[in-house]
Amino acid sequence: MTKGSPRLGVLASGTGTVLRAILDAGIPVDLVLLDRPCPAAELADRAGVTVEIVERESHGADGDPYADIHQVVDALERHRIDVIAMARFCTV
Repeated sequence: MTKGSPRLGVLASGTGTVLRAILDAGIPVDLVLLDRPCPAAELADRAGVTVEIVERESHGADGDPYADIHQVVDALERHRIDVIAMARFCTV
């Protein structure tokens, strides 16, 4: 964990309703991680929150189900995220 307050990452993939509630509650968000381009990105951008998109790589029965999870974990580690909030993130 980082020094000071825990760094929050929000995993989203939709319109940003849950993200909006988190931001409206005054909870500091350090990263919004998306699994596809979606309206939550614009909401995060307007709030000055870093946005990263981790697009799904594994599709269908032949895909590697862990490839997507590794991308998510790598992004969270890269941004030093301590705590995550799930906001309809469909990949994990």
